[in-house]
Amino acid sequence: MFTVRAFTSFLLAGALLLGAPAQAQITAQSGTIYLNAQPYNHIWYEVPTVETWRHGVDGTMMTNDHINWANDGVNMLFQRGQDTWLMQFVAPRFDPMDNSDDGQPLHLGLYDNVNGDWRYAPERAGMLISSPLGMAWEWSGWFLVRDIAYGQDGFLSRFAVDFMQYDTPDRSGPALSGSLRYNSAIPIDAIDVPEPGSLALLLAGLGVMGALGVRRARSA
Repeated sequence: MFTVRAFTSFLLAGALLLGAPAQAQITAQSGTIYLNAQPYNHIWYEVPTVETWRHGVDGTMMTNDHINWANDGVNMLFQRGQDTWLMQFVAPRFDPMDNSDDGQPLHLGLYDNVNGDWRYAPERAGMLISSPLGMAWEWSGWFLVRDIAYGQDGFLSRFAVDFMQYDTPDRSGPALSGSLRYNSAIPIDAIDVPEPGSLALLLAGLGVMGALGVRRARSA
């Protein structure tokens, strides 16, 4: 069903894609995008197989400099021939530290229960994966920020994220799993991006192993 939320999100994505050539852009030094769409996901028709795109080989990765300040999240463009892909990751707009709705920076860690349009859910993170043919009307998912840094000028300098986006608001639709690396040395080494529950168990296991290693070192 076409909704006001979907229409507003569509306008936001369209404005960024159509306006991209006229805006000042920062091209990546290095970058990689990994995409794995389940059958009948909104991009499965365009990417029917698992694909890995590399900056400088398969296309050009860039950001729009004036919308990549810390509180604006990350807005990444990947140009493949005449086609432009847009990937957006935004922290919740509401900042509990100062009780404002001006946005807050992304940080390392998991953003679960992601909403399709952050303007309609200021206490939830936002994410958008838009192909040249469009995007899902309503969606849900999560993303994990593995690396992020900004330069002294306030613009994005490094970014690494893994994500899962569903074509429904309740995570029941076909999923798109993926990873994005922008000037980051963190490799894309997973065939499938894990679900948050599995990811939490993995991180907990690594924490236990680290603690055991410290104890052994102290007792040695």
